[in-house]
Amino acid sequence: MIKRDEKIENVFKAWLTALDTKSLTPIKLAYAAGAAVELAKATEDEVYNTFALKVADEFVSRLYADELEKGNLANMKLAYTLYYAHAKTGKDSYAEAIKKAAELISAQKRSENGLFINEGTDAARKEICICQAYLSQVFYMKYESTYGGKERYNDIIAQYNAYRADYYGDKASKIAQDADAAKVVALFAAALIDTMEVVDQPMYEIFRRMQALYKEAVADMIKADVFTNCDMAAVMASYAVLKGCRMKALHTEKYEAVALKVLSAAVDVAEAEDKTADAGWMAALAMSYSESLKNREYQDYGRGKGGALWS
Repeated sequence: MIKRDEKIENVFKAWLTALDTKSLTPIKLAYAAGAAVELAKATEDEVYNTFALKVADEFVSRLYADELEKGNLANMKLAYTLYYAHAKTGKDSYAEAIKKAAELISAQKRSENGLFINEGTDAARKEICICQAYLSQVFYMKYESTYGGKERYNDIIAQYNAYRADYYGDKASKIAQDADAAKVVALFAAALIDTMEVVDQPMYEIFRRMQALYKEAVADMIKADVFTNCDMAAVMASYAVLKGCRMKALHTEKYEAVALKVLSAAVDVAEAEDKTADAGWMAALAMSYSESLKNREYQDYGRGKGGALWS
């Protein structure tokens, strides 16, 4: 666990407070909201909390007014903010909005192999991409764990298996030469560790399958020297690794140092340059920083936290 850094947090706060949430594309707003949630959880700072709740409230308004862009997987990433809002405020309206947002899952178009198809206008490409797991699968798993009765766990793991069988290898083979491929794999690793965090823990086989895919992605990024850079791929990968160390999905002694080195370099860049136009990079940095503040030296297995394995 490292100490809070006032200078970099001032950068995060300036970035978030300057954003016009109503004019951002769904994907950029989803990145910013995810960053604010993680910062709020790690620091309990009111600036981050205020931004996260603002996004949640605006999402609820659009959800009930049927104003969300149809088929955009960023909607599911934005819907995940509702879980934070509900936990923070206890308002039943957020719980009801989560159930309403879950209709997005059933409405999402799918490919022949069962994967969600992203039809959002701000998607970089219309074809299936393993990075899309980052937008959709965490909300899906959280919903099934809390409200869905775990009835669609098999669908979630089937999607991850399809990503691995049909799309992962092509990106993994290009990581060392293609920055976009490296970013895609980093997002896939982040999706896996985030999904692992919200799976119901007795589901051992599902958890272990996701862990195997996650460890494969991390190993491939290390082999390709992704962590020697300071681009979005490296920074998002540092988040995924730090979280994996905290959750004991990786050996801390082997992996933590390389992730913290990337984080430190990225903090220096953000403090020296204006990177606020790059929502993905800023979000990755904020999440990696937030994860570094959490205690990764032990696990809280106590039922006093609702049976949560990860504290």
